[in-house]
Formats: sequence, structure tokens, C-alpha cells
Amino acid sequence: MKLYAAAFISTLIAVPAFADHERHLGPLTAAIEGQLGGSWRASDEGDWFVLTNDVDEAEQSLLIDVGPPPSEGRITSINATILPEDDTAAIGFFADNKQTDAYCVAEITGAGEASFFCSQNGQQTSIARVAGAAKLDGSDLLTFVETPSAAEFYVNDAFIGSVSNHPAIGSRFGLLFYDRGTFALTAYQTGTQSGGTTTSAPQSELSSILGSLAPRVAEKEVAAGWTTRIENGWFVMENAAQDQATFGYTEQLGPPPEGGRATSTYVAMTEPVQGVWPNMTKSTVGLVMQNNDAKDFCFGEITGAGDAVMSCWGPNGGNEIGRLAGIVKFDGKDVLSLVEWPGVAQFWANNKMIGEVRNSPAQNGFVGIASYNIGTYWVAGYNVAPLVQGEDASSGGSEPEITDASAELGDGPLPMFDGDSQRITGTYLGVINGIFLHEFGHALIGELQLPATGPEEDSVDIFSALRISAPEAIQGETDEDKEINRLMATYATMQWFYSGLIAEQQGADVPWQDEHTADLKRFRNTFCVIYGSNPSYFSDLAAQTQMDERTLSRCNDEFAKQNRAWRSILAPHTRISAWYPDGLQSPDAPGAKLTAVFEPSNLKVGNLVKSIIGDSGSFQTYIDGLSQDYVLPRDITVTFKDCDMQNAWYSPNDGSITMCYEIVEWMVSVISDMEMGTSGGYPVSGSTKSAGNAGTGTGGEVVVASGAFDELADFGVPTTWALFSAPYNGPTPVEHPAATLVTTSELAGLLQNQSARFVLIDTRGQGQTIPSAFVEREAARDGVLTDGFQDIVAEWLEGQTGGDPNTYLIFFGDGPKDRSAYNAALRAGAIGKFTNVLWYRGGKEAWVANGLQLVDPGQ
Repeated sequence: MKLYAAAFISTLIAVPAFADHERHLGPLTAAIEGQLGGSWRASDEGDWFVLTNDVDEAEQSLLIDVGPPPSEGRITSINATILPEDDTAAIGFFADNKQTDAYCVAEITGAGEASFFCSQNGQQTSIARVAGAAKLDGSDLLTFVETPSAAEFYVNDAFIGSVSNHPAIGSRFGLLFYDRGTFALTAYQTGTQSGGTTTSAPQSELSSILGSLAPRVAEKEVAAGWTTRIENGWFVMENAAQDQATFGYTEQLGPPPEGGRATSTYVAMTEPVQGVWPNMTKSTVGLVMQNNDAKDFCFGEITGAGDAVMSCWGPNGGNEIGRLAGIVKFDGKDVLSLVEWPGVAQFWANNKMIGEVRNSPAQNGFVGIASYNIGTYWVAGYNVAPLVQGEDASSGGSEPEITDASAELGDGPLPMFDGDSQRITGTYLGVINGIFLHEFGHALIGELQLPATGPEEDSVDIFSALRISAPEAIQGETDEDKEINRLMATYATMQWFYSGLIAEQQGADVPWQDEHTADLKRFRNTFCVIYGSNPSYFSDLAAQTQMDERTLSRCNDEFAKQNRAWRSILAPHTRISAWYPDGLQSPDAPGAKLTAVFEPSNLKVGNLVKSIIGDSGSFQTYIDGLSQDYVLPRDITVTFKDCDMQNAWYSPNDGSITMCYEIVEWMVSVISDMEMGTSGGYPVSGSTKSAGNAGTGTGGEVVVASGAFDELADFGVPTTWALFSAPYNGPTPVEHPAATLVTTSELAGLLQNQSARFVLIDTRGQGQTIPSAFVEREAARDGVLTDGFQDIVAEWLEGQTGGDPNTYLIFFGDGPKDRSAYNAALRAGAIGKFTNVLWYRGGKEAWVANGLQLVDPGQ
């Protein structure tokens, strides 16, 4: 479960404060009393130290004397986030040397930008500026690395920039805050690159790592054969010799609240420093919930084999509840979560649900961390917080995330799209909003007596598409917000595409007397509007549905005309605002409002909808925005209910809109059947459909035979212009922004083409390689595409190609979960000179799986 920025800050404010600032600020604590002042206010809010400021362009620094960095180097890190009132709000590191009139600032801003700049004698120099480097969702890690001759700045392990021999380094160091906003930070710590800590308070550091679980570490005796320590911001439990031994810590949280509770932590695993790791598949670390009296417990853990597993045990034995094979990256960024409601508990790994239990005796309020078997186990960022539902995106907040734990028992299917929370949320809310806005369009025509010059059903389809793809609906505070909003717009129209395909396959046809246009035509009309509103945003959808260029060329004009027509017709009834400057009503013009009612349902889907967008109030917040946009003559009630039919309608008699749970169930099941291989929304054993066709922009589904190697498997990783950080282990996107993706058959054909000039580059260089390839690991170096190494790559490729821009540059690594080749192709493509940059995503794994031979390098 992700907590987005606005909801995240509200969660912090709701959690009781800890005793003092020390556990958040470590050695900086002493700076608070003498340096904090003016318009800046400090407080401890749960696991965070929070500063607030309501004065424009005000600055606040917290600095201590640190002296020059030692010869082995010094690393300072902080977790930080901002809830800004302006994009210029910033938080970051500040190095200051009064004697030389010099300073350096390494910061993130309210716009999500990372900035690094220095000044000496009043002359400011920009070192680096990287857009989109910060997520501002509470997970951002800022790191400043100093050596006697240089300093480097990293955000989320991505290199931002460096400066050499600057006089600002080596005097005073700390934090800088700027402009209006709320600034939250925790886990300030500094130490040598060799791992020696200089933090002044060990208990404070432990609290920053384990949160409310930290006191249990001090209370509980370490089991025989186990050792514990703090190392580089992690709490480490090591077992070098005790086979099948379990050790961990739990705290008593009590029953989960009605609104839910989430416990989350980062986890990692390595071999023991001493001893032998006998069977890595049996070594595990993760979260546990347990009932000490009943001797029942459930684990959500990662294994040495790279799987995430949920299992539950009782006095009579146990069983595995769920397993996500190969989801663990072992890069220090694997996140486990335990999400609880009364009577329901789910374990999640890396934003995918592992499994769920209901009414388990293990759910008794004791929660914590546990490790098993021989190994070294790393834990950080342990946090317990109530679940918070965000506001609707159209009103500046975030859409609620949907999980199946919110649905009560009921009949019918409950499509859950492999537990991918973004896909689930985007699909369900896209279907709901697409249908509702269609009916609200009918209500506007009926209530406001609007003119309709064509079929009303077609007109309100266009209104729905305009609203759901409008800039205010697509925007989001984070990339996750934006992706969910894009998915919503996608599935608001894709429901008609899929239902039309099914009808076509079944030979069905819309009777000529019916007032509705055939579903495929409805898709074409609504798609053209959303595509015309933002062609680049929905280009992948155009490719997947094979929209021809002739149609696409018309969509810009169609969108412009339809948008102009609806805004003109509605202007006399629209309150003027930043999004509707052509409104003819004053912002405070009186008017009626929309009210939502959610009745209980006999369907799983119905109870899911009621729980997530009804009981949370998020749908009411959304329609409050519509009430504010339009001056309505009378109140309109929107009722979600079981109707015993797949339908939704507006009634002019009483000014009401009815949304049947059955139509939501049907539409979501249709999408699941087409994309996930389900049948009527129910899972089918042995289905080979790939997940995420429309949602992830793969350009079409990939169907593979059981047991075959799928070199185009979609892991849900978004396409990015950012270079992946070393060691480059992890799943890759299914598309590349700067190179052409080639399959094994395409590459084999190219290599057999005697007239083709190519350079085949193995970016991993482990063991054997593809014939005629040579190894160059440095081609994959991380950093940014504007760094100095980019010039070295350009010069090197110039030499390899002999200056011929048409030479095929082919980059490959071990396979789809090796990011080195993606990086190298990104660097090559960003140069802009070479016209044939290719990325062989399948790599050596796909090459061997297709029966082709590898050779020793140089052959």
C-alpha cells in the first residue's frame, strides 16, 4: 500500500509524537535550540521531525561544526519529504564556510527536482539539476558523500552531481529549508564510508531504523547463536551457525482500527560474515503477526531464492498461503508490508499482495520482525501507521487505492489483476468514473435544459471522455498518482473496446432501433477525445488498439471541437475558476449539490466499491468538486446499489443517478477476461495471458506456451529516461525510449545479414557470450545523461562505428532482469547521432532458451 504525499503527511500528524528531536536529527539536535526561529515552527510527529513555515522565501538552517572529512570519506544521509505551498520550497544539505565566504546546497524541491549548487564570494555556480528525481511520498533518501578532495550528492541512490575541492566543504554542515510549506525528515545520520558511525546517540539511531519496535531490542536478550548490530543505517541480525533457528522482535499493537493499519519495513539478506550458508532457499526475513496465547502466527517474508512468501502456522502445523516467485531484488529496496483491518490481514511485497487471511487467530495485535535459518538479515525503515485514503485527484489529492481486503463476503467474481495495486485502482475507478460521468452528462442535459444537436448518448460519451482526460484529472503530485490517473482514463474508454470485441466475436449486433452506438464505435469516439487531448500520453493505447493514422490525424480537431462545444454550452452554468476561466457564474454563486449513497451489496465487487470509495468518503469528495464546478438547480442523489441488471441511469423525474454494482462487476470482469485470461472474472487454471496490456503500454499482449522463456515478460516497470543504479540487478521495462527493442529471432536474422554493419556489446560480461560480441561493462555506468562520462561514451562509440551513424549498436546483458544493457542503450540513444540503437532485452537467457549457443569472449 502506498501513501501519497498529502495522505502521508496527514498520517504523520495523526500519530502520537515521540519524546524529543534526537531520534530524528541525531547530532543536529543541538542546533535546534539556538538556531531555529522566525516563522519556522518545529514538532515531532510520529516517526518524523516536522518544520512548518508560512512566510514566502524564508530560510532556516540547522548546522554544526563537522570539520574536514576523514581520509576514508564521510557519508551523511536523511529521509525527507515536502508538502509544499510553492514548487520552490526546498529541503536538503547545507555546507557552509564563513571564513571563505562559501557554501554549497544539495536539495530537493516541491517540484520534485534535485538541485546542487555552490557559491563563493557571491558568485553562484549550478552543479546539477535533475527533474523528477524526488518522489515526495515520504520515501526519498538524500545522501551527501564527502572525501578530502570532492563531494557528491545522491537522491534515492541516483547520482545527481559532484564538486571538487570547494572551500565550502569541511567547516559547518547540516540542513537547509526554504520557502513556504511543511517539511518532514527523519533518520539523519553521518558516518565514515567504512561504516564507522559518528552519530551521538545509539538509541536514537536505533529508533530511526526500527521506530516503535526499538524499545523491544533493548529489552529482549539476543538468542544463542545470534548477534545484532547497527550498520550503515540498518539493524542487522546475524546467525552464523544455528540451522533452522528463528529470532526476532514483536511489539503489542492491539487490534487493528476500523480504518486499517499498515506495518512496513525494508528488508535485505546476505550470507553470514562467518560460517556457511547451507540452503539459501530456506533462509528468510520479514514481518510476523502472532498470538502468543494460541501459538498461532503468520509470516510475510523474503527468501534467499528471491521469492516473497506468506505462511501461517498453528499448534497443528502450517501451510503456505501465497508466493510471489522472483519478486525480490536484493538491492536494499525490497519492502514488506502487513496491512490489517478487523478480521482481515494481508502481506505485501514490493507493492504486490502475497496473500490474505480472514479471522485468523494469529491476528491478535502482536506484530514485528523475524528471521529464520543461517544468514545475515537487514531491516530498516520499520513503521506502523493507520491507513489513510487520499482525496480524489481532480481536487488536488490522490485516488484511493483498492485492495480486496476492503470487500466483505459476497457472491460473484472479484478480479484483482495479480494483486497489482495500480492496475486494480486504475481499472476499477476508470470503469466507475467512465460510467458515472456518462450518466452525469445526461443529468446536466436534463437539469440544465442544454441543447443537444445529435444523439444524446453519443454526446454524453464525449462529455465523459472530456472530463476524465482533462488536465486537472490527469495531473498528480507523484508519478504513481499520474500513472493511476492515466490508467483511469485508459479503462474508462477501453471497457467499450473489450466489450465490443467480445460482441463481435459472438456475432452480436446492436439493434438498429437502439439509442446506443455500438461499443466499438463508442470506443473510437471516446478514445479520439482522450487521444486528442494528450497524444503523447495515450500513444501506447493507440498502438495497442491499432488505431490507424487516418483516424489519429483527425483526433486533434475532434477533441478541439468537442471541448469547445461542451465548454461553450456549459459556460452559463459554470463557476469561474482556474480550470474554467470561461465560466459565466461567480465562484460563490449559489447552487444545489450532488450526494452519494452506497447501499450494501450481495456482490464481492459491490462491497469492494462501497468500502473503498463509499465508506472512505472519497467519491463524495470527487462529486463535491462537480457540485462546485456547475451551478445545479436542484440536488442530485447518486445511489450505488444492487439492481439485478447491468445498468446505470439518470432519472429526470426525481433528479437522481443510479449506479448498479452489476455493471461495474461486468465491465471489470470483461477487462480481466481480455487481459488476464480469466473467465467471467474468475481465475482459470493455466491461463497464459500476460498482465498489464492496456495499463502498461506494452503494445499488445504476449502469450507464451507453458514453461517457455518469455523475453517480453512485463514486470510492471515504467519506461524511464533515468539510468538505473549499480549493481543493475532488477526487472526492466518492456519498452525503451531511446532504442529499438529486438527479439531473439530479429537479432539472429540481423547477425546473419552479411551486408549489415553492427557492433554487438555485452554489458554484463559474466561467463560466455553471444558469438561476435565483445564485453564492455563500463558502457552501462550509472549517473545521469548529462554527466562527463556521457562524452566518453560518445567518443568511444564514434571509434567503434568508424563514424558511421547507421551502424547497428546492439546492447545486451544477462536477461530481462539485467538493467545494464538498458543503461548502455540509453546512453547511446541519448547522444542523438546513431540511428540504429538496439536493445536485446532477452539477453543471454533468451538466446540459450531458443537453442542458440554461447561462446567464450573473443571468439
